[in-house]
Parts: sequence; C-alpha cells; structure tokens
Amino acid sequence: MSARNGFALLHRISWDPYNEAEDLIPQAKKYKQEYGCYPERICADRIYINTKNRNFCVRNDIRLSGKRLGRLPKNPAISAAQKQQLSADQRRRNEVEGYFGSGKRKYSLDLIMARLSKGSENSISMAFVVMCAERIRKLLRLFFITLFAWLCTWQRSGCLWLGLGSIWQLETHESLATG
Repeated sequence: MSARNGFALLHRISWDPYNEAEDLIPQAKKYKQEYGCYPERICADRIYINTKNRNFCVRNDIRLSGKRLGRLPKNPAISAAQKQQLSADQRRRNEVEGYFGSGKRKYSLDLIMARLSKGSENSISMAFVVMCAERIRKLLRLFFITLFAWLCTWQRSGCLWLGLGSIWQLETHESLATG
C-alpha cells in the first residue's frame, strides 16, 4: 500500500509467501507510468533496502530512505544532516503505518473472517474504499465550510469573523466528540 495526498492506495494482496522487496521496482515503474516521472523519494521498511533496489533508485535519481551502507561520514555536519533526513522520511513512512492502524481500529481490518481468499480480498479492498470515501467527505465538508464563510463575507463584511468563529466552535466541538 502507499499513501498519496492523504489517500491510502492498495497495490497488492497476496496469500502466497514472497519477498516484499520484489515490489519496489514494479511499483516505482507503475508510478512513472501514471505520473510521468519517478517519485522523489521512497520511504520503505528495511526489507526493501537491498542492493538491487538501491541501485535502481540511484540510477533513476530516487532517494530511498534508510540507513546508508558503509561507515558513517567523518564530518559530523553531514552525519547530522543524514540523520535529520532519515528522521523526516521515517515520519512520512509512519503515515502508511497509521493507515494500517486506523484500518484495524476504525474499519475492522483486524476482524475479517471470510472463508475464501476472494472474500477476504473484497473485505480488505472495501475497507480501503471506505477510508478514501471518508477522506473525500472531510475534504468536501471543508470546501462547503469555506464556501459558506465566503458567502457570509460577501453578504455582510462584519459577518466573516462571527461566522468563522462559530464554524470553528462547531468543528472543534465535533472533533472532540468524535475524536
């Protein structure tokens, strides 16, 4: 799975034992086919960081996040910059792990009890569809709130701050209640 603009995208479900590291190159090529260029960076687990994948990423100017091979650089400034970059990439990768966590907690990915593999795959796929639909609902809600605030300012100029204040109270009250 990958995360793109806040949406969780499911790429492969397999019940056969295989090495996940084999997925990196085909997924990077699929990304290039869809978007016209390779991704700037790939934030992946340690299993993906092997020599074959590193060489592919170096050839195609992709930053593969992970520990560097070999010794640490003697210059502490370079070492600190690499650690900071690795930490930032790790935070981005946590977004993907968070999707799995919320999928298990909110969308019942940990409660799938289908007998057939196709039934399980459908249940998993539907959970990801619902995750994306929830994200779209939140974006549409934000759009309509912004549109409402703009209409309030268009009608009465003093209404903007009053309207935004009441919208903020509603949003924070609801997020506390549902969060």
